[in-house]
Amino acid sequence: MVKFGVHMGTNQPFLKFKVPDIVKSSQLADTLGFDSIWVMDHLNWTPISAKTVIPDAFILLGHLADKVKNATLGTCVTDPHRRHPAQIALATLTMQDLTKGRFILGIGAGEAANLIDFGVPCNKPVTRLKEATKVIKLLWNSTVKKSVSFQGEFFHLDHAGLQFKVAAPPKLYLAANSPKTIQFTGEIADGWIPANITADLYKKQLKILEKGGRASEIDKCIEIWIAISKENPEMAKRAIKAPASVLIARKEILSPHNIEIPEDIELESLYREPIRFHTKKQQQIIEFVSKNVPDEIIESIAIAGSPNEVIDQINEFIKAGAEHFIFEFIGDYFNSLKLFAEEVMPHFKSE
Repeated sequence: MVKFGVHMGTNQPFLKFKVPDIVKSSQLADTLGFDSIWVMDHLNWTPISAKTVIPDAFILLGHLADKVKNATLGTCVTDPHRRHPAQIALATLTMQDLTKGRFILGIGAGEAANLIDFGVPCNKPVTRLKEATKVIKLLWNSTVKKSVSFQGEFFHLDHAGLQFKVAAPPKLYLAANSPKTIQFTGEIADGWIPANITADLYKKQLKILEKGGRASEIDKCIEIWIAISKENPEMAKRAIKAPASVLIARKEILSPHNIEIPEDIELESLYREPIRFHTKKQQQIIEFVSKNVPDEIIESIAIAGSPNEVIDQINEFIKAGAEHFIFEFIGDYFNSLKLFAEEVMPHFKSE
């Protein structure tokens, strides 16, 4: 059965949500029957304004653990640069206990916006991510008496053990968009969370995941922006246009359409920049995309429109192999959650 999640991610600064808004969103999503609720683990993000609040992910999740009764809770995603894998392992075991087994650790290779300005090294992110996931899984099954050791380039354990046992460790999902990290996901993870991806690219990347040999065991997710409206679907499409224009700026997506994007404004270049350069960079990307990329291509990276249009678009991703949608809602937020739950979700839950 298809699963649907609500993600308070990079849409949060656009919505100007404070912590009480995030709590309200999470409780509503839980009541409406969404399967999962996720929060981003960032130190900052754009748009930057006095009204933007970026809370600590694990403190927020600990607060939500007692307020969300049914849905799974997860990070989407943390990284092994700012947080040592031993700290991540203990925090996630604690969350697994607080949620009574409903926690997912989403982890990725990290972004410069969370690192450079704070003096955090971000070299060899893929190597660091691979080592961190191995360390975390070792520590999840450790005790002081049943200690574990590990020798890597970045992380080392010397007869280390944690004093927090749970009935079963959390699930581990990897945010993976490059061939190396996707194949590694197929080898070690319980779930795959690609982002900024079209149905066509999803289908291609799923073949890479299958090389890991465990694709049938992996929860195949997709993190995607969504805007939905019954009365004014065109307004929903306009609401998604700016973020979609930034997210579509990937060579893997545009090159098959014979659209060559300059390397200095490709989406990956944005993730290598400190946060203070993001607004200017995003505007450059939007200007390029608006001049060179047809609307139907821009729209393929997000989901927007009427409930029936949204159902059709979700089906395209399901055909490509997606099983678990992690939505970043934008627009008329709380009414959108209700509309989706009432008019879209039943179409898939009844199948």
